Amino acid sequence: MLIEDIDLMIGARRRLLAYAVRASEQEELLAPDLAEAAGFLRLDERLDGPIFVEMEVDPDFDKAMRVALAFEREQLPKGPQPLQGESSDVPLWLEDRLDAIERLRARLGED
Repeated sequence: MLIEDIDLMIGARRRLLAYAVRASEQEELLAPDLAEAAGFLRLDERLDGPIFVEMEVDPDFDKAMRVALAFEREQLPKGPQPLQGESSDVPLWLEDRLDAIERLRARLGED
C-alpha cells in the first residue's frame, strides 16, 4: 500500500468522523451506510498507530473505508484546482485526488 493511500484513508476517516459528530450535535440523522461506517471507523485503531505495519485483511474495515472514501469524493470541490495534501507541502491536483480515491476504493473491493 502506498503512503498516499494511508494518507488518503486517514483524511477520509477523520472527515467522516467529524461529519458524524457534527450531525449528532445538531441531532441530524446520518444515512445508514455513513452511520455504520462511522461507527466502525470510530472503534477501529489500525490508522491510529504506526503506518509502516502490514494491515491485516478485514472485510468490515474495507467496506467502512470504501464508504468513507465515497463520502470524501462527494465533499471535494468540483473543477480543476490544486488541493493541499494531508501531510504534504506539494499541491495535489483535484483530478489526482479523485483518481487516488477511485484506485484505493477499487483496491479495497466492490461496494
